[in-house]
Amino acid sequence: MLRSEKKRTVLLAVVFAALMLSACGGSGGKGESAAAEASQTQGAASDTETDKASTDTEALDDTEDAASEADYGTEGSDKAASGAMEGQDEGLALHVALKSHVFSEYDEEDMGLLYSLSYEEPYIRDEGYEELKASLEKRASERFKRIEIEREQLMSAAKAGKELSSSDGFFGYTSEGSINVLRADSRVLSFMTEAYSYTGGAHGNGGVTAEVYDTKSGKRLGVSDVIADKAGLESYITAKLEEDYGSQDMLFEGWEQWVHDEIAELPYEAEPIEAMEGDDYMGVSASNEPHDTSAEPLAMGLDFALTPEGMRVYFSPYEIGPWALGTITVDIPYTEEGLGFNEAYLPLAEQTVWPLEAYEELELDVDEDGLKEQIGLSFQAQEDQSQSTYTLFVTDGEDTASLNGVCGYGMDKAYIMKEPEGGYVFYGECKSDNDWRYLSMADITEMWEERSEVAAAEPSEYYESFYDNVPVSAESFYLSTRGSLLSTVSISREHRVGTDGFPEAVQEDFLYDDFELTAKQDIKGTEVSSGEAAEISAGAKLRAVSTDEASYAVLEDMESGARIRVGIDGSDWPHTIDGTDIEELFDGLIFAG
Repeated sequence: MLRSEKKRTVLLAVVFAALMLSACGGSGGKGESAAAEASQTQGAASDTETDKASTDTEALDDTEDAASEADYGTEGSDKAASGAMEGQDEGLALHVALKSHVFSEYDEEDMGLLYSLSYEEPYIRDEGYEELKASLEKRASERFKRIEIEREQLMSAAKAGKELSSSDGFFGYTSEGSINVLRADSRVLSFMTEAYSYTGGAHGNGGVTAEVYDTKSGKRLGVSDVIADKAGLESYITAKLEEDYGSQDMLFEGWEQWVHDEIAELPYEAEPIEAMEGDDYMGVSASNEPHDTSAEPLAMGLDFALTPEGMRVYFSPYEIGPWALGTITVDIPYTEEGLGFNEAYLPLAEQTVWPLEAYEELELDVDEDGLKEQIGLSFQAQEDQSQSTYTLFVTDGEDTASLNGVCGYGMDKAYIMKEPEGGYVFYGECKSDNDWRYLSMADITEMWEERSEVAAAEPSEYYESFYDNVPVSAESFYLSTRGSLLSTVSISREHRVGTDGFPEAVQEDFLYDDFELTAKQDIKGTEVSSGEAAEISAGAKLRAVSTDEASYAVLEDMESGARIRVGIDGSDWPHTIDGTDIEELFDGLIFAG
């Protein structure tokens, strides 16, 4: 492909990616509908499959308020909060969670799916980091404004596509975005957003963007903030791409200039973009008139993230190579001499959590003998789809140790975590009924060291799980579960990997993730700060703060800020406070059967 032709192709792809990716990030908790919250935890609401147009509209109207709901610091999170405030230069983990939004619309006549749109946003659980939270909230607000545009375009394209569909039927268009948090500590928050859209044709369209934020200032960092020698960076990337792809003529003609322009952050050449034909929808507005995307300025910019090991650079499909190559990545280690990595953004703590992707091998020195072993994960679904099994293995190329486990309806995500004394454990998140989740765990080091034993290793289980929480440190991460004392809602608490490899809770109380209610009557309790008797007044707007899930909940008056502990008897149904059914005392309670 000639340079001029490639540039136009890439520009069209970037227009697509810019709009989709701009609607694929932000800040916030999970799912938007009350129905979803009534039947599953907040962390599970991203799996909503039947949002109708009216529900979608309400969810979109609520997103502006959701963007500002990032203050999840509560009683019981003092350890994380004080660390975030007092030790921001000490390499502490930043507790990040992802909020999922799901929209879909159906044909009014046959109720067939027209389109589904989903995306994720990051939010910070820790207290403090106000500048960073403000940046993420601004980012979210900008994305929300673009959601309506894309939904209109998807709807218009889907209706047209359905009319032109063959007798095989129309199965709906899809637009989705997912976030992969790559580093989160007291210096840097960095994540990659991957977008995918299918609107007919041989394959969908996709794109990747990456972002890096200074956690103190909230500033989004560019290449010059991180690397002193941009020319050296260009040379490193060019040499690596030439070694891996260029020498085999797998990249587009002129790819070297593209890399140079992105590092230099040069503007794109402005070209008018005509209305697209066929299955593409990004050039068509809801009125089927051309959408003048040339009026939206685009600038070249290197998509890069910071990981625990170094800088990772991304090139989306069609930027420097064909679709078949997928997203091309280049990793530049912090130890690379001469590039001048800014010391202010180097990690201070060693890596203790590694995502484990299915069918991709992870290399770690499992037995600490100076040689790395390969860790792998694969899945096998049962014929009746009632459950799935997985195989976890460790190999050095000669010997292999493996473990077979059962994992409900499949495994959402998996991590290798480092134990305090140096061993490694496997945590896999399994899905169960009503999107309830649990951890299936195995001691990787023990499995490898005892590989010659006849008895096969077996996994253990733990009945709290990650849901929307993203673990970045084995010394401090959040797990969630489903509460039931005050309502059927998501509750979380901080954990660390214990000396036995099991998650060890470091706080007794659970934190309510995002739950508000209103008092219908006066309710007696105890003020948390003073220990004195207190009363919640009828009509008070309350935020649920924390609970022991056995005998009490702490509620915050959203007007006065007072926190009141109320005793709850959950030994029988209905649950009561001083003998009164709690459903007579509060509006906003949600119980699932």
